[in-house]
Amino acid sequence: MRALILLALAAIAVACSPEPAQPELDPVFVLMCDDLDPDEPPHPCCTGFAMGGQVVTANHCVPGEAVRIVSRDQWLNTASDSSIGHVVARDEGRDIAWLSAEVDYQLEQGAPIVAGAAVSALTMSGAVPGTATQQSGYFWITDLDVIHGDSGSAIVDAHGDAIGVLTNCRMPFGDKQCRMNTGNFAELP
Repeated sequence: MRALILLALAAIAVACSPEPAQPELDPVFVLMCDDLDPDEPPHPCCTGFAMGGQVVTANHCVPGEAVRIVSRDQWLNTASDSSIGHVVARDEGRDIAWLSAEVDYQLEQGAPIVAGAAVSALTMSGAVPGTATQQSGYFWITDLDVIHGDSGSAIVDAHGDAIGVLTNCRMPFGDKQCRMNTGNFAELP
């Protein structure tokens, strides 16, 4: 009888224990720049995101035909696993490039937005909120507070759907730091 009670308690404990946490899927990728010093490891220089089975980034982040990419999770936790993304297509007018890559989770493309819409940039360090204030051709002026290295980040709408690619920020002459609240993005085609 005692064995039966212990068996029943063990079954209840198993049934009530929380399920193991599933790894969080993340559509953000980090593009690694090769350092000029061969003894130094590559360092992050741009951001990208998974959409349509590829990694999308700013065209100026991929001057050649290939670039080393890692998922944000790999960059934050291991920084050693990487793959090579080859350029599949470029839109130089919008400053967007599409790279071949293995992706687990990806963003959906959202509908066009209007001035005053809430947006966020999915950067290496997390989501940065802002507002799309004014459109000029393919590009939107925003108040996103981004930093050097966030180029290529996904710009998502209030539903979390991708609507653009972070292309630049305004920098004071001769400086390499972005002015606060000046991140601009190209609308996805």
